Amino acid sequence: MAGKKKNKSIPLSGDILIDTFFEIFVEALEKTIESVRVKGILRDPDDRRKELHGLLVEGKIYLGKRKHRRKRSSFVGTLIHELLHVITDVEVVREVKVLKLEKIFSIRFTDAQKRYLRKYIPKHEVKREPPVASTG
Repeated sequence: MAGKKKNKSIPLSGDILIDTFFEIFVEALEKTIESVRVKGILRDPDDRRKELHGLLVEGKIYLGKRKHRRKRSSFVGTLIHELLHVITDVEVVREVKVLKLEKIFSIRFTDAQKRYLRKYIPKHEVKREPPVASTG
């Protein structure tokens, strides 16, 4: 799948709610997400003029690498955002709510938890564009 756990135990913060969501994210990365990929400039497949931070398509998460985003650590927020799309129903949880949750988790996850998520982000970039999501 996206990557293998290096440790048997995952880092916990002591906050039951935050730790539960962290465990859900890790489980989604290991069981639901096929891979996480970094793309130089990530364009919206439907509107090539629009640049994206992240994209979830066909079980793969693509993270866009922008000029101001040089470190893998800056990808963690986008990874959290895309994982929120994986674990929530898009019809029920609107983008505005996902953005709020992303901000909350980016603040509340411990540094150890963020480092743990960073292990799933590859250091290399892919050259191929993400496939166009089929509708219907």
